Amino acid sequence: YEQVFTAHPEWVGKVIADVLEHEGIGVIHLTEMFDEESWSGAYDKSTLAVRSVLAENPTVKYIFDVHRDCIGNAESGYIRSVTTIDGEDAAQLMIVCGTDSGGSSHVTWRDNLSFALRLQSKLWTADSTLMRPIDLRCASFYQDTSPCALLMEFGTCANSLTEAKRSAVMFTCVLAGYITDGKCSPDYGEMASLYCN
Repeated sequence: YEQVFTAHPEWVGKVIADVLEHEGIGVIHLTEMFDEESWSGAYDKSTLAVRSVLAENPTVKYIFDVHRDCIGNAESGYIRSVTTIDGEDAAQLMIVCGTDSGGSSHVTWRDNLSFALRLQSKLWTADSTLMRPIDLRCASFYQDTSPCALLMEFGTCANSLTEAKRSAVMFTCVLAGYITDGKCSPDYGEMASLYCN
């Protein structure tokens, strides 16, 4: 199957990569923290890295930039975005889709939005409370590199790592089925027991 490319943070990205590889789907997992030195310019660095990977691996079709959201602040408190999967707390997910409204040259952003809507629909079918609404933004977030490139928010800074990993497993189980057109359908319980302990 087409390779999937995931970027930071390593721990949630690793869960995604491991579950996909368990299902026989090739993955290139970048673990560099592009915003470690400075938040400003992080996307310039990550865009170069994505373009380099794509130049060397033209079969890569799906690209996911893995983040966690921040809702609230230190003064008023941070908000935990949570749902329940199989009776356990899990972080809610949000797809961020870039556009060209901020002046970027990402004229094909509607292709990314179309992919986001199809994937969101599959995720809603799997769990009706897992997904927050899609967030359309004015930057491109290097989503112009592929019509199947998205930024994914796995919970918020108030969610625990275990909650984020549970949602990553659910996301990846659905994604694997999407990529293979239903030929592979990993079991969430089995995968969660492998990757969320």
